[in-house]
Amino acid sequence: MPAGYRSSKTSGRALDGGTRRFVVVRLACVNVKRFPLQLLLKKHREWRNLPVGVVTKESPQGTITSVNRKAETCGVVPGMRYATGLAMTGELRAGTVSRWEIDAAVGSLTRCLQLFSPEVEVSREEPGIFWMGARGLSHLYTTVRRWIEKILYALKRENFEATVAVGFTRFGSYAAAKTGKGFRIFSCPEAERNAAFQAALNILPLKPVYYERFEKLGLKNVGSFLRLSPEAIKKRFGADVERVYRFATGDLALPLQPLELSEERDVSKRLLVPETNSARLLFHLEDCLDSLLSDADKRQELVVLLRLNFRLEEGGRLSEIIRPAAPTLDRAILLELFQIRIDTLQLSAGIIALTLSASCVRATNIQLELFKKKPRRDLAKGARVFARIRAVLGNDAVQRARLENDYLPEKCYSWETIEKPIATKHRNSVAQFSRTAKFSEAKQGSSAEQSEVQQGNTDSEPMCMIRRIFRQPKPINQERKDLSRLRGPYVISGRWWEEDFQRDYYFAETERGELLWLYYNRSDRRWMISGMVE
Repeated sequence: MPAGYRSSKTSGRALDGGTRRFVVVRLACVNVKRFPLQLLLKKHREWRNLPVGVVTKESPQGTITSVNRKAETCGVVPGMRYATGLAMTGELRAGTVSRWEIDAAVGSLTRCLQLFSPEVEVSREEPGIFWMGARGLSHLYTTVRRWIEKILYALKRENFEATVAVGFTRFGSYAAAKTGKGFRIFSCPEAERNAAFQAALNILPLKPVYYERFEKLGLKNVGSFLRLSPEAIKKRFGADVERVYRFATGDLALPLQPLELSEERDVSKRLLVPETNSARLLFHLEDCLDSLLSDADKRQELVVLLRLNFRLEEGGRLSEIIRPAAPTLDRAILLELFQIRIDTLQLSAGIIALTLSASCVRATNIQLELFKKKPRRDLAKGARVFARIRAVLGNDAVQRARLENDYLPEKCYSWETIEKPIATKHRNSVAQFSRTAKFSEAKQGSSAEQSEVQQGNTDSEPMCMIRRIFRQPKPINQERKDLSRLRGPYVISGRWWEEDFQRDYYFAETERGELLWLYYNRSDRRWMISGMVE
C-alpha cells in the first residue's frame, strides 16, 4: 500500500455489483465529462459532427483548453493556439464558455441531482464533478444500479453525458468516475483502492506540464505517484501538486459539504387572451414575482437569478434570464430589470402563458465596520448599472478591453466579459490603459510609393491621442481626395519569422475635420485606415 493512503472503515455488509440493497454508507461521484465542451456543443448543435474545441478567447491567439474526440484524431490537443489547431484541420470550430455560463449550468445540474439525493456537493476546483451521498435511499430504489441508471437518464434528458462511480472514499470514487464509462460500483474498499492506484496520472487535476515531469521520473499511474514522500512532493513540485497529493491520500477527506442552493421555485400563469403589450405583460409578471419573493422571504433566502419562459400562440417558446447585480429581495430593482428586458422583446406572436422561476441562496448577516472608509467609486451602483445594461443588450454585453502581447494595434487587445466594476489600483491606470501601442519616430521623406496621399504641414503633432481602433483595417477608397495635413511616419516593423513586415503609420485630417489614423503597408503597397482619433 502506498505511503500515506488512508482507507475508509465501513460497517455492515457491502454490496456486490449493485444487486443488493443499500446497507452501508456509500459515496458516489458524478463526472460530467469535458463540461465546458458539452456546454459549447449545447449552444452550437450544428457542430456535433465536426472537430470542436473550447478556447480562452475568440482569437487566433486563443489557447485551446478542451477538445472533442474528432479534434483529437486530427492532432488537436489542449494547450495549442487556435491558429495552430486550424493548421491541423480547417474544419475546427471553437468558442468560449464564460464563467457565468458554467456557474448557471452547475446550479441547474445540482438541482437535478438533488432529486436523487439530498446531499450533493459541487467541486470548486473542477466544474462538472459532483459528490453525492447514497444513504437512506433503499425505500426509493431497490438497488444501487437502479439509482445510478435514474441519475444517468436524468442527465441525458438535460443533454449531458456523464459517468458515475459509487465507492467508499472521495478520491476512489473520483478516480473511477474519471477513468470509466457509464457507471461503476465497488463491492469493497479494497477494490476501490486498487482501481484508484491503477488509474492513469492524467486523471489528477493538474497542469499538463506536471504530467511531462512525472513521465520523466518514470511514474506510470496514481499508485507510483503516491509512493513519493510528501516532503519530496512539496519541495520539487510546489503547493498545488502537494494539495492534489493530499487529496489522493485522503488527508483532505471531509464529510460531504452540500451546496447551499435551494430548489428552484416557479410560478406559472395562463393568459385569457394572447398578449403582446409590454405594460400588461409586466402587470402579469408582478403577481408571479410577488409570490416568489414572499416564498423566498419566509425561507430567509435571496434571489440570484430569475428565469422567464413564455409560451407563444403559434406554439413556440421564448426564454429570458434576469440576473440582478447582487442577491436581493428588492421588488423595485427586479421589476425595473423586467421592464427593460420586456421592452426589448420582439414577439412573433402573442403570449398565452408564462412561467417565472427563481434561483435563491440563503441570506447571511453581514457586519459592517464601525469606521469604514467610503470609496471614491461606488462599485455597488456600478454593478446595478451593469445589470440594467445586460437586461437590455444581453448577458455578454458588458465587456472590457484587455492588453495582449502583440505589437500590431488591432491585435494588442481583446475583449472579455465582466460581471461587475473593477476597482483601479492606480490613479493613472486609465491613461496607461488607453495607450495601445508604442511607436518609433522616423525621419519624413517622400517616395514614389507614398505619392498616393498628399503630404501637408507636419510641424505640429495632434494633441488628442485617444484612438478608436477598428476591428479590421479598412482600405482607403481610391476616389477619396479629402485627406490633407499628413503627420508621420511612425514605423512598425517585425514578423521576420513569417515575412518582411513594415508599416508606416500617419495621422491625416479630412476636409470635414476628422482625424484618421492610417498606415501604408510596404509589402502590398496599400493604404489602410486603422482607426480614428476622437
